[in-house]
Amino acid sequence: MKYGFVREQQKTYPVTALCNVMQVSTSAFYAWAKAPISTAKKDQRTQLETRTLELFEKNKKSYGSRRLSTAFDVQEAQVLRRQEPRAAKDEGIQVGRHKAGRLMSKLGLQVRYPKRFKVTTDSNHNDTISPNLLNREFDVVAPNIVWTTDITYVWTLEGELFIVINSELHRQALHN
Repeated sequence: MKYGFVREQQKTYPVTALCNVMQVSTSAFYAWAKAPISTAKKDQRTQLETRTLELFEKNKKSYGSRRLSTAFDVQEAQVLRRQEPRAAKDEGIQVGRHKAGRLMSKLGLQVRYPKRFKVTTDSNHNDTISPNLLNREFDVVAPNIVWTTDITYVWTLEGELFIVINSELHRQALHN
């Protein structure tokens, strides 16, 4: 952990100063930095990263680090149960909340929270209410006498869009 901090900050500060602050020797830091990462650890990291991406996408980008770590445990147990039921508890990769958070930040994954329902109707107001001229009589004898409208809100990646539909009741044709 200390060596990782020194590695992150070595572009900004001298290594000797960082090692003094972290109370480690510079030779120990350079030995740590020079040591190769084992292929087993690399394989495990890439496997964790791919599974993190899979789980994140599978759950519609709505899982944070806590739910992701729980989903990791559940998925691992299911995979192991299929292979060998007795080994399900003994083996498997445990991913804690903080590790899941680090994986998410490393992969650049951010949770997309669902939008709150936006209330668009205000029935409690003192404005004048338009009279009901139609009185639920939808049979119209001539064209271009009765028109109805409806508005729908659609949320996209670009923002909120409004879809307005105008309908003429005589022909039941839609006009946008």
